[in-house]
Formats: sequence, structure tokens, C-alpha cells
Amino acid sequence: RGQKVFMYCGAVNVTIGILLWTVLYPKDCYGVDLTFPIVAIVVGVYWMLWGLKFRSEAAAQARAQGGRTAMGSNGTGDAEGDDVETGVVMGSVVEKREIS
Repeated sequence: RGQKVFMYCGAVNVTIGILLWTVLYPKDCYGVDLTFPIVAIVVGVYWMLWGLKFRSEAAAQARAQGGRTAMGSNGTGDAEGDDVETGVVMGSVVEKREIS
């Protein structure tokens, strides 16, 4: 869950930094430097990398807990858990079955 927040905030921060560096850069103001746009871009990239780290840690933890990923499949095409009775894996029908 936290990776989405970090990725979104990082992208917003990078966008603001790029806008401040280009379109919104005040050319006629005396003594304006490029410190804030560069810091905003660097912090935004750092947050996005932190979000990717969270995503990879969550995927590794899911693999360690029985091979199931966040999408609910182990990649073999076999139904598992609640899907065993219905024969449905990730929304597609594996085969039609009669459930009595």
C-alpha cells in the first residue's frame, strides 16, 4: 500500500520540480537560483525508488508465503485456495464443473 503513495508523491514532486525549472522559472526575479527545482526532482526520484523497493519487498514476501503473488496466482495455471471449487483463476474459466 505504501508504495503507491511514494510513487504518486514522487511523481508529483518530480513534475513540480520540472515545471519550476522550465515553464514556471521566474527569469525576471533577481537572485533566483535553481536550488529548489533540483532538490524537488532529487527528492521525487528518491521517493519513487523507495516505492519500487517496497514493491519488490512485498513481491518477495508474497513468494515466500506459498508462491502466490499479489495477483492471486502462482503462475502455474492451477486453481488454488478459494478458486479450487469454481475452477476460476484470475477471472478466466479453466473448465466448467458441476458443483453439488
